[in-house]
Amino acid sequence: MEQKEIVGKRVQLRNKEDNILHVTFRPCKPEDAELLIQCIQGEYGDTYFKRSFYEPEYLIQRMEAGSILFMVAET
Repeated sequence: MEQKEIVGKRVQLRNKEDNILHVTFRPCKPEDAELLIQCIQGEYGDTYFKRSFYEPEYLIQRMEAGSILFMVAET
């Protein structure tokens, strides 16, 4: 699926336990930067190779400039 096909639409996905999840995708907003960092830390601890991804100011600048795009999946 292309991004434009899923943004703002509620889609049905299955997790590894075969449970159905209803998810809505949207672009990450600058105010989501801290939560994005928490997700990175939850998955990688402090070992993610792009060290700047731990800096909210960097992520916000990149999102606002349109040079980086993260998608948020809301359940």
